Amino acid sequence: MQSLLGLVCILGVCASETADAETSIATLLRGGKTGTTGTTPEPMNFQEAEMIEGLKEDLAAALERFYQSYFGEYGPTRKYLNVVTSASPFVVQAASMAFWAYDLEYFENRWGSDDWAGGWKVVQKYINTTSKSIAPGMDVVALFRRGNECVLSFAGTTGLADWTTNLNIKSLQNLEECGLRNVHEGFFEDFVQFMLGDAWSDEMEPEILSKCGGRLSVTGHSQGGTLAEIFATCINRVDNVTLPDLWRWGQLVHSGRMVSTRVTVTGLYGVASPGCTVDYQLENALPGGIFPGVRFFNMDSESFDPVPWITVVLNFQHAKYQTIQLPNPFKGQDLVKHEGWTYDARWQPLTSAVFGKSISLDHHLGPEYLRRILAFTREVSVTIVAGQNFSQECLLGGMNPYIEVQVGEEEHYFTAKVNAGLLDAAYWNESFVLTTYEPGTSIQLSAWNDCTKDFKMGSAVLPSAEFDPQGFAGWLSLDTGAELEILVQIEHSQF
Repeated sequence: MQSLLGLVCILGVCASETADAETSIATLLRGGKTGTTGTTPEPMNFQEAEMIEGLKEDLAAALERFYQSYFGEYGPTRKYLNVVTSASPFVVQAASMAFWAYDLEYFENRWGSDDWAGGWKVVQKYINTTSKSIAPGMDVVALFRRGNECVLSFAGTTGLADWTTNLNIKSLQNLEECGLRNVHEGFFEDFVQFMLGDAWSDEMEPEILSKCGGRLSVTGHSQGGTLAEIFATCINRVDNVTLPDLWRWGQLVHSGRMVSTRVTVTGLYGVASPGCTVDYQLENALPGGIFPGVRFFNMDSESFDPVPWITVVLNFQHAKYQTIQLPNPFKGQDLVKHEGWTYDARWQPLTSAVFGKSISLDHHLGPEYLRRILAFTREVSVTIVAGQNFSQECLLGGMNPYIEVQVGEEEHYFTAKVNAGLLDAAYWNESFVLTTYEPGTSIQLSAWNDCTKDFKMGSAVLPSAEFDPQGFAGWLSLDTGAELEILVQIEHSQF
């Protein structure tokens, strides 16, 4: 129930910290006092206006606190992003850049002089700070480049104000010349605002043309994934597009003009994105109409991400590209693929699929998406090679050591028991796949001796930072002076 109430709050109809918030906002928008049904509100005096303004600020602060508690902390995502490497499949790198768009300052400080995933750098940025309704918002688009590869990343909702965009469905918009029809009005307006800004025409498109041969992939999380679909559709259809005037809140934000679109989108990636068109499917202008790339959404046997589903209820569908349902990999559940030409690729998650499952706002956030994406594309294994300098023996003599490998609270493995012999050395060369490992988890190693009663001969902890993502090969000292030779390997695979 809490998750459901949280979703309702996010959709803009919760005012738990301000009892009369709904009435007060309505009054504020009318510019007068609250009147009884059928009466004209009276003008506010100065004191009443101050009270309303204070109430507005209190409500904005309360809602912003609620929003930040769910969406505003990027730190928990970083431990997953920082272990993505050039060996990771490109789809993993693209999905990661969808989340880096929220956290550009950290990315540039952490990776500005190093190479993230083989050398990706932020080369251009579009940041548009706005104030909508009763809370601030910010639109962010980042252009990443590695050599001659370019990826344009659209950040998703970055503040409560962006929900006015998400909920702006009072009409559908068309831009027939570049293949856009019956598009969600709020998402369409954000696309137009970005394209009419100077960053695209003056900085981003020239960079893509000169450094990446005019080709790029696009990615985004949540609202950003939907903007990526709209952008890819339009860009691939025409070399120039005439965009309309952009009006918001009764003001002209940008005058319409012709904008160059001489680049080609070669890959489309969306994470947790809502649908964007009604009774019309966005298609690639290239043969087949299907975009190369993948859309991800989280849904397991118990719960699901509500954002991709809520627009299905409102009859909004997705562009043509492959869709992957990410279940919980740590509970033995298999992912489900829907090819781009299928009905399910456009519409999942359907209401029939989520029926009986609980809504989870955490399923919409970066940590849970990256946790699952990495689990399905990485295999972490540890090999216990050998040991030496075991000092404790049975009272009756003999040394029969074995090693315990522990990950988290529940995952344990044991090597075979071997005879160390007179040289006080043991050889196992046994490997174990760590099925519950995730970034940030340490590997605990304990040496035991099989005697009349087993006893521990020492232990050590290998922190995640020492083997993830680079792997580990070498000797590890136990707290008793014994040593273990171990090998930790991380192998990558495609979905």
